[in-house]
Amino acid sequence: MKTLSILFSIASFTFAHPKPTKPLSWTLTPTNSTQQFRGLSPVDEKVLWVSGTSGTILRTTNSGRTWVDVSPQFVSENASDFQFRDIQAFSKKNAVALSIGEGNLSRIYKTDNG
Repeated sequence: MKTLSILFSIASFTFAHPKPTKPLSWTLTPTNSTQQFRGLSPVDEKVLWVSGTSGTILRTTNSGRTWVDVSPQFVSENASDFQFRDIQAFSKKNAVALSIGEGNLSRIYKTDNG
């Protein structure tokens, strides 16, 4: 019975995820940043936000041809302490980002003028 269950799982995965009929193509989209990215939120085909290490948030409004640093300004704190692990964008100006860390480093930031 266990063997039948395993075979059924393999068969369902194969049929549920068929190979594409032609090779997929990927395009590298340079951001000119040295930070590591953890979060990604597309709004539409032109607007995309990414979040990552050292308090970094970038946004493109032209499908990735250029990126703008829209990171929060950390006036009295070290930006490298903040690790943005998630971002949810709603438009080219509105987004929320989640920073993780111990104590006060865990925060949620919101922008309405991105």
